[in-house]
Amino acid sequence: MIIRQGGEQNYRPEVYIEPASERDTGKVAASLKRAVAGLQRKFPGLKAEKVSGGWHIAIPDKCRVGHEVHFRNVMDAYLQYLYEGRLPEWEIPNMLAKYYITTRSLELARR
Repeated sequence: MIIRQGGEQNYRPEVYIEPASERDTGKVAASLKRAVAGLQRKFPGLKAEKVSGGWHIAIPDKCRVGHEVHFRNVMDAYLQYLYEGRLPEWEIPNMLAKYYITTRSLELARR
């Protein structure tokens, strides 16, 4: 996954999917088709458009949120986790990886 937001994208963040190698194109296409179909209920109008080297994920304007709305959503989720006194199960491996990388980096930097 690649996020581009240059002049070609009118300085708006756009999502692109590019396979690691040409031999992966078929697998990526099939997986992307399933993923987009699964997201249709939550994000109607979402689609993957074939472009040179991969796909552009076309996100309808009605599904886009600005910085302030996104910040509010993140804050609401954080406050819910704080209230419950735990992180969701899917977040635990991410947090462990993040803290391992940062503490290990600091350890290496001090050498």
